Amino acid sequence: EKRREARAEADQARRALEEPGSEQGPEANRALADALRISGAPTAQIESLLARVRAVAPADPESLYVEGALRLRDGKRVIAVNLLEEATQRFEAATRKPLIRADYLLATIHIGDGKPDAANARLRRVLVARPGHKRAERLLEQVAGARPSGAATPPGAATPPSPPAAATGTPDAGATPATGTPGVGGGGGAIDKTIRTDYG
Repeated sequence: EKRREARAEADQARRALEEPGSEQGPEANRALADALRISGAPTAQIESLLARVRAVAPADPESLYVEGALRLRDGKRVIAVNLLEEATQRFEAATRKPLIRADYLLATIHIGDGKPDAANARLRRVLVARPGHKRAERLLEQVAGARPSGAATPPGAATPPSPPAAATGTPDAGATPATGTPGVGGGGGAIDKTIRTDYG
């Protein structure tokens, strides 16, 4: 269902880019790359769009996020983590806010790698920025429930009676991120808003 929605959004974004007079700026290309990634498009097609973004905005943190999520999809876990961490650092330096979906995706990676403390730290960043974030709360409960018996629970961590079942798939969109990242020019704002939904 999620992939069908993503394919529909990618088709809509592509048509918008092809309209006469449309602005093919970095935001529009990044948005289309992200929709195609979620819909399962070939890596080479997505890389081509990301290359256009890098040519204009090489340090764009949200493009680094898209590339990191793409590498994770392709099984390149170490490269993915490096890109996602760079994305969070650059975004926070530019906006003084966390890149929520990057932190969320890093948390899921840390859980898969058996690093509950690292996952906990990322999830708390999400919840500080977006209190009541349901999926982050559920993952935090999962992390707390998976801790060894007798292990200390970080202050404020949720302690459920029993851990919920682990989520399937690779959730990658913790929340709709802010648009208009400083340093990223060009058109595509409307397209960006259209496809920046919670796929996970």
